[in-house]
Amino acid sequence: MKLQKILELTRLSKKAVYFYIKEGLIEPTKNIDNGYYEFSEEDLRKLKIIISLRNIGMSIQDIKDLFFYPTLTNFFIHRQINNIKKSLYENISQLQTSYQLIEDIPANATPKNLEIPLDILERQKISNDLFLEKYFPNVDSRMIAILLCAPFTDIESSEYHNFLWEKISNELELQLENNLSYLKKLIYLLTPEQIEKTSIEQYKFSKKIANITKEEFHIYEEELYNRCLELANNVELQKYWKLVYDPILIPTLYFFINKGSKLLGEYNPIFKRYSDNMDKIAQTVYMRIKEEDVLEKLNLALDNKFDIEMFNHSQFICIYTFRDSMFTQVKLDVLKELLNEEN
Repeated sequence: MKLQKILELTRLSKKAVYFYIKEGLIEPTKNIDNGYYEFSEEDLRKLKIIISLRNIGMSIQDIKDLFFYPTLTNFFIHRQINNIKKSLYENISQLQTSYQLIEDIPANATPKNLEIPLDILERQKISNDLFLEKYFPNVDSRMIAILLCAPFTDIESSEYHNFLWEKISNELELQLENNLSYLKKLIYLLTPEQIEKTSIEQYKFSKKIANITKEEFHIYEEELYNRCLELANNVELQKYWKLVYDPILIPTLYFFINKGSKLLGEYNPIFKRYSDNMDKIAQTVYMRIKEEDVLEKLNLALDNKFDIEMFNHSQFICIYTFRDSMFTQVKLDVLKELLNEEN
């Protein structure tokens, strides 16, 4: 496909196409005889995607990252929405303050007339929050649901599946309520590389447990037992656990033990198999750590931020995956600052 055809189909300028080639976003072949570029259907497809992403203000670097981490497409779009809303919020605040100033100051105003009472600015902030929520509803629960349930989203989608996913997102938002902001800010602190790494580990773990054989149960029981010992003895891991337990782990666990598990089981039957197998592993390990006083050691080390009776195998899943989870990808002081900031 010649350049002229590409320009007709995309309505891009020649300069823009050459820029995207220079940035490595598309890689057309070069005719060795005349030096002209030859574009493929894949180049055309990528250019159309680039146009869509540029139309929502996404930076070239973010588009590069999106192409490099294609499974995180939802993350990049949600992050862009968050960036746009943040910018819009700041612009609205600046505009409102400007109007407030111009309405309040006399014709012969001096800088002394530009002071606005702080309570007025605070009321404007609340008003802006309500305005943005009315016209641009929060979609953070959808992104978080995708990241939490990523291993079970690899199925052929249908209208019914989309309906179920909407219910899953709504249920997660209901269970986490105001605590969604903790997870959202934590996720945006992570690099795409860190998110992909934790997502891949989560995917491997879930598939491994879902497809376990009878002969393999003892392997994973031993592995979970060792993870319990590790948490009982690793002071740094304990600090991470205690930091995120109340604001993040507990609400997330409530999501799974209430409607979350049932909805996910409907969405993808593999989740039911995974959940049942994890339950069997957890029951065996629970009896063992109870008999060997590891459970008591865990409770002491975690300041009783550990309720295996209430959450059954769900809390064991947290222990199993905690070391390599998104919670431990940031430095402790950064995580502490984030949680304190929200409080």
